[in-house]
Amino acid sequence: MDLIAGIQINKPEKKKNEFKIIKASSDDEIIICRCERVTKKEIVDYIKKTGTRDLNAVKAALRVGMGPCGGKTCTELVLRIFRELGINIQDVEPPVDRPFTQEVPLQSFLKGEKA
Repeated sequence: MDLIAGIQINKPEKKKNEFKIIKASSDDEIIICRCERVTKKEIVDYIKKTGTRDLNAVKAALRVGMGPCGGKTCTELVLRIFRELGINIQDVEPPVDRPFTQEVPLQSFLKGEKA
């Protein structure tokens, strides 16, 4: 039993390129930490206001590097901001790296199972 009554083949339409013009964002609006949505301006303002030379202080105050990626992309960008502000990287306290952890039931070890 045929379930198709018919097929109509149309010629493809030529579409116009309808691109919206987006205003270029300023340097201050650049998002440095995507996970926590922290902008470059927020980081620069914090460093200038406090005079900090500690990446951990920036992390604690603004949550930079505390998202799901664990600072894989933004840590280097924050260090770049320190350099742009004329701060020697040797004077900046590096971030504390915390290894990934996952809870494993104690019973898994007793039975010798792999987690």
